[in-house]
Amino acid sequence: MNFSMLILILSGLLLVVLGLYGLRLYRNYQDSELLSEVTSKHRGTGSERKLVLQMLKSGRSPLAVYHDLYVPQDGGGFAQIDAVLATPVGIIVFEVKDYSGWIYGNGSHTKWTQVLAYGNEKYRFYNPIKQNRGHIKALKSRLGENGYVP
Repeated sequence: MNFSMLILILSGLLLVVLGLYGLRLYRNYQDSELLSEVTSKHRGTGSERKLVLQMLKSGRSPLAVYHDLYVPQDGGGFAQIDAVLATPVGIIVFEVKDYSGWIYGNGSHTKWTQVLAYGNEKYRFYNPIKQNRGHIKALKSRLGENGYVP
């Protein structure tokens, strides 16, 4: 193989790599533009934004998707709701968690436990099912004057 052939092959490989990188950049740009129809790219967590993006890519209208809502609660304070989807049959409220390791808990436990490092690290966190029930209650309270919304 002569030098000019090697240069030609390396140039071709470089063009392929740059093309793939450019395609990735373009897809990231498209995702960012789609996401900006609902929320800021810095608002909430990456997992929440990923969920919002999946809803939009599945054909949900940006007008039906809400991200990172703060809803006043009875008795003061606010409920921070990760995502809400308005559908013709009702409102779906999402609580997003992005944990690894083993997760222990059930719907009736107040706290759940995350176990990492083969049992050497344990972290407790509030039950996301109960957390979401509180979010739904706060949202229902705010929507009360609009009639029954499932």
